[in-house]
Amino acid sequence: MKKILVGALVLIMCIAMTACGAKELPDLTGHYEDQISQRAMMDIEKTEGDTYSILIHWSSSASEGLEWEASGTFDGDKIQYTDCKCQQYTYDDTGDLVKSEVMGENKTGTLTVGEGLDITWEGDEAGETAEFIQVAL
Repeated sequence: MKKILVGALVLIMCIAMTACGAKELPDLTGHYEDQISQRAMMDIEKTEGDTYSILIHWSSSASEGLEWEASGTFDGDKIQYTDCKCQQYTYDDTGDLVKSEVMGENKTGTLTVGEGLDITWEGDEAGETAEFIQVAL
C-alpha cells in the first residue's frame, strides 16, 4: 500500500511541475563579443545536457593574446567553472605563432547570464572580466 501511495504522490508531483511550466533553459551556444574593451571574444558550445564548453580569447595587442578554455553546467542563471586552462600566445609580424605558454590551470570563474543572453564573465584573477553580447557570425 505504501508503494502505491508513494508512486501516486510522485506522479502527482510530476504532473504539477509540468503544469506549472517548469522553466526550459535557453541554449547559450554562440559567438559573443565584449562591448566594453572590444578586445575579447567568447565561443560557447553545448556539449551534453546543460554542460557547455567555453573559449574566451583576449587580444592584448596585435602580437599577443590570452585564451581561457573551460567547461561548466548552466543552472539557469550562471555557469561556474573550476577546470579552466589559460594560455598566452605570441605571434610574429607575419602572424605565425612563435610562443605558447600555459599561464594557469584549474582556474575558476563564473559566466552570469543576464537579459537577452548578455553574459558577464568574472575570472578568479584581477582583470579577468568582460561584458559579452551574442553576435551573429
